[in-house]
Amino acid sequence: AGAAGAAGAAGAAGAANDCPGITPLSPGDHNYTIMSANGLTYQYILTIPKSITPGKKAPVDVIWHALDSSPMEARSLTPIDSVHEAAGAITVFPISPDMSWDAGSCCTTTVGGKRRDETVFAKELIKDFESKVCVDTKRIYTSGFSNGGMITQVFACKMADVFAAAAAMGSTLTIPVDQCMPSRPIPIFLINGTADPLVGYNSPGLAGGISVPQDVQQWATFDMCTGMPMQTLMKGAATCNTYSQCAAGTIVEACAVQGMGHCMPGMKAESATNCLTKNGIPLGMPNNDIDGIQMSTDFLMKYSLP
Repeated sequence: AGAAGAAGAAGAAGAANDCPGITPLSPGDHNYTIMSANGLTYQYILTIPKSITPGKKAPVDVIWHALDSSPMEARSLTPIDSVHEAAGAITVFPISPDMSWDAGSCCTTTVGGKRRDETVFAKELIKDFESKVCVDTKRIYTSGFSNGGMITQVFACKMADVFAAAAAMGSTLTIPVDQCMPSRPIPIFLINGTADPLVGYNSPGLAGGISVPQDVQQWATFDMCTGMPMQTLMKGAATCNTYSQCAAGTIVEACAVQGMGHCMPGMKAESATNCLTKNGIPLGMPNNDIDGIQMSTDFLMKYSLP
């Protein structure tokens, strides 16, 4: 029934079809496997929202999961699906074979996984989903939380020619700064808790890398921003500051949530005193003053590759 519906929708699109060589997929989840040239086998979930028009180019948000996590957990704790449905965005959920992404000092080394260049897989992933869905290739985004945010920052460093914008939450830059050489200024949105026990705010934490203020300043430098950042939001414990005078119309927006731990603001808290209680790991206080997924999605969807 799904295939028949897709075929009918493709016919309805008719001459307006932006991707005549691709048969539209039915709304919902589609699962795929990639045997990467970096020596590992990955899986990914391709989620088609009902809100897109079959045969018309749509934006894609590639969401990288956290360490020891999965797309399923991220979807259960955040409103990713409903937010992307409303935005008319296709979602791609990569799944790591060892539940980690190699983002330098974290986190493949943490779990004793095989070191690798994740950009190899990222390029294969994009080529694969572009063969399956009608993608606006100028509106492919990278985002994630924790280890997913770290690898997002790596991709902003190394694949700015592919990703139109980046949103990294609960993370910092965990590769050496001199290895981060974006090929162009790239818009980036950052959210961090000031009491994060894993990603240090004012000094490097267990994940390594640089402090959050250093991270924000580095992205302002990479994007050739001038002047001081302006406060663009204050809501409860959350304060957002934005560098808006940056090269090529990019901006660097960074939100700090006072007292929040290793959490994504707006997630469905499992505990009033600990944002995520699995494995008994104390990750700190949650916060719902802002919605990280909504804000990051709104940010990303504004940008296209030049």
